[in-house]
Amino acid sequence: MKKIENSNLTDAVYARLKSMILEGMLVPGARINKKELSESLAVSPTPINEAVSRLAGEGLIQQRSRQGFFVRTFDDRSLADLFAVRAGLEGIAVRLCVMEASDEDLERLGGFFAQFKAPVPPTQTYAYMEEDIAFHKAILDIAGVDLIKEINANFGYTLRSYEFGLVRPPSDSIGEHHAIIEAVRARDPVKAGDLMIKHHLASRKVLIAKLREAGN
Repeated sequence: MKKIENSNLTDAVYARLKSMILEGMLVPGARINKKELSESLAVSPTPINEAVSRLAGEGLIQQRSRQGFFVRTFDDRSLADLFAVRAGLEGIAVRLCVMEASDEDLERLGGFFAQFKAPVPPTQTYAYMEEDIAFHKAILDIAGVDLIKEINANFGYTLRSYEFGLVRPPSDSIGEHHAIIEAVRARDPVKAGDLMIKHHLASRKVLIAKLREAGN
């Protein structure tokens, strides 16, 4: 692992640990081994402790009594909340995307999901999920709202939404993705925004149904 060389070690360690969590290097439920991190990053325990406390305050790390610190695991209730957040933020983002997109952007967006047709076979599920992640990231990038991207970067709500894979099978959402892309390419911000909101709330509905079935 690359060693940290930064005058502000606390900020550097904090940034590195957050990146490790959001990129899946530290998986949900994993125990935070402070000694091991201190050795691998070649820093003293102090910046490690401060970074862990900071990440705990942001909700990315949880402290368990007499057990230590662990990477937060999201349950169905937490994931349902995440999709509510995504519906709101990406509903706005896709509207802005329509208004800000160049012709080249629209051409690029039109290429997403072109290889997938319903019904999507199970063998393509992982590839579809990768395409899904890239598509939603492209919407945020084209929208160009730094605060929305910052919220996503700080809390990782997009990546967290995929923590247990896809909430719905690809065949359930492929038509929604094509409809969103069509609205964007038609430069219809209201329709695109409405479709994006419905897209995420449909996933939230699945999670809420699971909670109700389980009596939660």
